[in-house]
Amino acid sequence: MGWACTLHVVDESSLARFSARFLHGLHRDRAFDAEYDGDAMISDVKRLIAEDPETGGRALGELALLYVSTETPHVRCRDVALSLWDEQIGAPLPPRWLGTVETWLPNITAAYPKVVGHVPARFDEPRCVGVMVAARDVPPLLAHVEHALEGHPLRAKWQRLVDVLHVAAQRGCAYWEGNDIDVPQAHQDWLGAAALAIAPSPLTSPLARPLAIAGARMLVGEPFVLHEIDLATFPPAVITSPDMQVNAAAFTPWGTDFVRMANDRTQRPLKFAYYELPGREPIALEPPYPIGLARPGKDCVLVFPQPRAGSDERVRPMIMRPGLPLEPLDVPEAVPAPCDAIAFGDGALLVIWNNVPYRWDGEGAPVSLGGELAPPEDLCGATTLADGAIVGAFGRRLVRIDRDGKREELLALDNVIAVARGPDDALIVGESESRENDVLKIWWPRARELACIDARVFGLDDRPTFFYFDSTSERLVVARPGHWHALPWRELVELRRVGQDEVLANRRA
Repeated sequence: MGWACTLHVVDESSLARFSARFLHGLHRDRAFDAEYDGDAMISDVKRLIAEDPETGGRALGELALLYVSTETPHVRCRDVALSLWDEQIGAPLPPRWLGTVETWLPNITAAYPKVVGHVPARFDEPRCVGVMVAARDVPPLLAHVEHALEGHPLRAKWQRLVDVLHVAAQRGCAYWEGNDIDVPQAHQDWLGAAALAIAPSPLTSPLARPLAIAGARMLVGEPFVLHEIDLATFPPAVITSPDMQVNAAAFTPWGTDFVRMANDRTQRPLKFAYYELPGREPIALEPPYPIGLARPGKDCVLVFPQPRAGSDERVRPMIMRPGLPLEPLDVPEAVPAPCDAIAFGDGALLVIWNNVPYRWDGEGAPVSLGGELAPPEDLCGATTLADGAIVGAFGRRLVRIDRDGKREELLALDNVIAVARGPDDALIVGESESRENDVLKIWWPRARELACIDARVFGLDDRPTFFYFDSTSERLVVARPGHWHALPWRELVELRRVGQDEVLANRRA
C-alpha cells in the first residue's frame, strides 16, 4: 500500500509548549486547543501510558505531531521520508543527524519514565512518527541529501523532502516526519505558492449543470444563461450568453451546437425551439415530442423525449442527421422514462432505454445487452476507461459495463452521481451525500486504495456544483458558484489513502 508521509517544518519552541500543555495545562490559547479538544486527547494519552507504555509512547508521538502541525507547515507525499531513505536511495545517512522527538520532551519523559524508548524514531507501522532532525543539524543534512540525490534516478521523487529541508533551514527550524496521521496545516505560505488555485467564475448559480461535453469544450446551463467553456486553460475561458434557457444540448459531429432553447423569459409557458448554434434562427425540426436529452453518436445525434408526468404516450428515441428527416431508433416503444446514451471507447453507444441497455454502432437495430440498467442522473455521471469500457453512476451505484454487456459493481457506494477518469484509470467519484463526510473520493483500482477528500483540501465549504479532470495540465477542477478551484494531480496522489476494504467495512458496520 505504501507510506502516506507528512514532512514537517517544526519550531522547537512548539515542543516546549506542548510539554507545558501536556503536563501543566498551560498555553490553552494556542491553535492546538482551537483545533482539538486538548484536555480529552491529553487525558487519553496519559491513560494509555499508564495501561501500556508502548501504546502510550506511540500515542504521545502522534499527539505531539498534531500539536506542532497546528503551528508550522508540512508537505504530504508518498513513500518519501528520512525513515525510508536507506531502502530507496541505497546510501545510508549519517546517524548523528537523525534523532527522536523524545529528546525534545525531557519533562514528559521525566514525569513518565516508562514511556522512554517507546516513541517511534523510525516508521515501523502505519500511524506513527519518524525521524526528527534538530534545527542546528538541518543545514548539514540538507547539503548531504542534495549531494546524494545529484544525478540519482529518484531525485525528482525526493525533491519534496529537499524543499521542506530548505524551508526549515531558512527559518531556523527543525524537521520531523510522520506517516498516515491526519494532521492540520498551518502557515502553508512558508512553503511558497499554494498548489491550490482559485479563480473567479461567471457561473454563479448552484443550479449550473453541464449539458454537453466534447474534448475540451463544455456547455453549461444556468437559469436563462448558457456558458460555453474552454476546459484546456485555467481558469477556463468562458463565453456567456444571457437570455438563453437551454434544456438539452449536444456538440454535433458536423460541427454545430444543437440546443433546445427558449429565449424569451417573459412568455409563460416558455416557448422552446431547436437551434444549431452559432445560428440564431430556429431549425426546421419537428420531433414527435419535446426533446429532453441529446447525445452525439458517430455521425448523428440521438435525441430522447422529455418525461412528462401523467402521459402514457409510447415513443422511441430519434436519430438526427444533417439534411435528413428524424428517424426512429429501432427499439421498443415505451412511455418516456429516464434514459441516456454514452460512448464506448470505439464510438459505439451504450443506449439505455426503458431501463434496458443496448449497444448501437450507428446503423441498424441496437443490440440488447440483457437485463436492466438504470441510467446516470447527469451528463457527468459516466466516463470511458482506457480499455473502452464505461464506468458510471448507474442507479447511483458505481458500475462498469463492457461492450459485450458484462457488468461489475466496483465499489459498494449507493449515492454516486458523478464520475471522472484521472491518470492510470483512477476514478474521481462524487456522491450526493457521503458517510465519510467527504466531497469527493479518488479510487485507485489497481492499488485498491481510496482517498476521501475533505472540502478544505479544495478550499470549499460545500460540495462542488460539478467537477472535471483537465488532462492537458493534469489537474482536478471543481466548480462552485462564483469560483473555480483546482489542484494538480501530483498533489492529490499524495493525499492520505486507505484500503478500499477498510472504507467499505466501516460502511457495513
